[in-house]
Amino acid sequence: MRKITAFLLLFCFAVSSNVANAAPQKKVKLDVFFESMDGRGWQWFFLSDALRRARTNNIEVNVFCIMAKDDKGLWSSNRGDGEIDESKRIAVIRKYYGNALFNYLNARSLSPWKDGWKDAAIFSDINLVKLEKEIKKNGDSALNEHYSAVKKKAVTKASVFIDGALYEGSPKLLDIMRAVNKVLPKEKKFNVPMEKAHLKLAAPKFWIVLSENSAPKDDRVISAFARFFSELKPTEIQYSSKKRKAKFKDLDFIPAYIIEDNKNSRLALKDMIKAGVFVKKKGYFVYYDKSRRGVFVKNKTKPKTLELFTMSQCPYGVLAENSVIEAVEKKLIAPKTKVKIRYIADGSKDSDGKIVFRSLHGPAEWEENVRQLFIADKFPNKLFAYLKERNKNINSTQWETAAKAAGISGKAIVDGFEDGKLLLLKDSERAKELGVSSSPSFLVDGKYFAIGVRELTNIKGFEKVPLKASSGGACK
Repeated sequence: MRKITAFLLLFCFAVSSNVANAAPQKKVKLDVFFESMDGRGWQWFFLSDALRRARTNNIEVNVFCIMAKDDKGLWSSNRGDGEIDESKRIAVIRKYYGNALFNYLNARSLSPWKDGWKDAAIFSDINLVKLEKEIKKNGDSALNEHYSAVKKKAVTKASVFIDGALYEGSPKLLDIMRAVNKVLPKEKKFNVPMEKAHLKLAAPKFWIVLSENSAPKDDRVISAFARFFSELKPTEIQYSSKKRKAKFKDLDFIPAYIIEDNKNSRLALKDMIKAGVFVKKKGYFVYYDKSRRGVFVKNKTKPKTLELFTMSQCPYGVLAENSVIEAVEKKLIAPKTKVKIRYIADGSKDSDGKIVFRSLHGPAEWEENVRQLFIADKFPNKLFAYLKERNKNINSTQWETAAKAAGISGKAIVDGFEDGKLLLLKDSERAKELGVSSSPSFLVDGKYFAIGVRELTNIKGFEKVPLKASSGGACK
């Protein structure tokens, strides 16, 4: 294939003197700003990199880590030293290793655990010893270049700039393709059908109900609704307000995005309504945003309880378990807090009454879920010891090693497997009841919900739970 390509290049050179004399085409620049351990922020990189790959000769992507400094001029991060270290790696790789950065970032996203950067560096043909020496020598100066770029653009959150102009659209591939098309040369534009303005319907009334214990409004959700309607303007209401109590008495969860039920909303949102995205109430449709942090307002309060919903082979869930275990052992959360680890799997009984499961990471995952649930039920004081050993290599088939380290009989776990399946079925039903599908998710005191450790630290009493690498990520 390379020989054919080379031949074609030589052929084109021979028959066209204009090619040799033509000035190089100016590239469209996409400047991506994100925090190196913010799972949401990474979406902007993936979108931009996808466009770069599709138009390699016409799109240039520059990556900058958003960082801050404290009063003493030292690096500061919401996610601790791990994020500072990762940002320095990205800065050094960008400055000294050229295009290896894109391989590194893509590989790093697949290796989110603490030492996953080593796997990503090796994948990118970067010598680990040389990289660490370079970071020690030039890490601060390289990261300062990112810091200067952030200050110059006055960036405060994950963002993309297209040829210096802030992209204000939604984080959706077609939307950003349309925006890039405006500056690409005609012959290099993406083949994206343009939306016709006349297809947009007059906007129904739109409300957002929030509370002091929920995440703030999400511009991405608002943008998703705005795609269907012209001039959609949300009205924000606090859950504790008289207006909410008078108008929206029957809400289950906050934040709630509420669309008036009328002819236009039913027409525009019919597919999503059919798919069950909305809860139908009298006079309106409700979308409960469970993507960050919120409150199950109807749930009974269960003081000093923490439920962690996870998948045993989810890298983010493993990090969350490690964070919770450390918080308990170091007394970083309220004493006597009852910690319950629950597992996410699609469980049901077939026509013969046999219990069957489907799990995101395959059969090995739900089988490990069963083992861990059995241990939690029969050997609760040994669960953390098992997890600390098992989480070192959760994909290993040698679970007996972790059982032995925790002082648990492997035979007892095997013999109790069917009992464990019943426990997993109950957890499956509990997750469905709450509408929880992301690992890790947390439920505090039976009411306060959060996805990811970082959001958990925004809930009172859990501020000191340690943040591990990629604490903002989740498996869904």
